[in-house]
Amino acid sequence: MLWVWLYKSVITVDVLLLFLNFYLLLSLVCGIKERVKKVTAFTYENWSIIW
Repeated sequence: MLWVWLYKSVITVDVLLLFLNFYLLLSLVCGIKERVKKVTAFTYENWSIIW
């Protein structure tokens, strides 16, 4: 019975870690997109000043 409980616990932890990794990856991608938007907007605004 202990092995079954351990096995189920390991699976639960694996699934939680998978979700956590997915969430972190998603937030990272969203963060990068936002940063790219900001940089693009900044560059676009200052383009006329540079040239």
